[in-house]
Amino acid sequence: MFTSLKQVLFVFWLFSISALAQDSNSADSSSWAPPDIDHSVSDTTGTPCVLSDVLTPATKRVQALVDNMQKFSAIEEAEFEEFDEKGLARGSHKTKFNYVAYISEVGPQQLNVEEYRNDSVAPENFPSKLATIGTAAFALLFHPNYIKDFIVTCEGQANWNGRPSWRLHLVQSRSNNFRGYRIANRYFPVMLKARAWIDAQSFEVLHLETDLLQPIPLIPLLREHVIVDYGSVSFPRRDLQLWLPQSADIYMDYRGRRYHHRHAFSNFQLFWVDTDQKVKAPKAEQQSGH
Repeated sequence: MFTSLKQVLFVFWLFSISALAQDSNSADSSSWAPPDIDHSVSDTTGTPCVLSDVLTPATKRVQALVDNMQKFSAIEEAEFEEFDEKGLARGSHKTKFNYVAYISEVGPQQLNVEEYRNDSVAPENFPSKLATIGTAAFALLFHPNYIKDFIVTCEGQANWNGRPSWRLHLVQSRSNNFRGYRIANRYFPVMLKARAWIDAQSFEVLHLETDLLQPIPLIPLLREHVIVDYGSVSFPRRDLQLWLPQSADIYMDYRGRRYHHRHAFSNFQLFWVDTDQKVKAPKAEQQSGH
């Protein structure tokens, strides 16, 4: 099934509007989630950078990613945790998915992304019924369609897991359909701020963290913190080496409850398909545990 970009890169929430209108306790910083991206960060060396020298090649890398990926599959191991209003764990659930994504540029200013887990797009695949969609494509934030809506500054040279990098700070200045929440047929776009670590040699995205620019009280969503780590994946048959997501963590504060979804990807395979071919994931047995 093909879906528009507004139907991807967001989180499906299967609650009624009346239920979502209930008050939520405030989201204080606690051990259930990492600090906001604007929390003190001191890993820069003090070496300045020219923004265009970093952002332009990073954007080209993401454009090449869209051109080369088309369709990829992976094994996705997921863990879902829930915390109460005091940050105490209420339980966790682990599962494994056969994951397939198809990313294509279908026109100017328009990307199309499809995701399948175990041959399905049903939110019931997620124990909390809160389906986190689009985490594997989060680096698309640097695609020209979206990066134009962010104010970007280069904070200087840094180090990420032993790799020299440039650290960028991003603040969304204009609403777009990159990320949002769909609730009872209503769409709530999200305004983001982010920090990204860009490899100093390849200009690939190494690490990306985002936070809400402001809460969305109508939902109510008080906090969303996303962390995605990327690594090099080789495809010898195509003589390609792509930087793809290795893991993604999503922390959400909703109605006084806190959720942590962790996704880890492995065993990537890359496919080329015709643009009019419907993507369907091969069947696989779902494994789960508590």
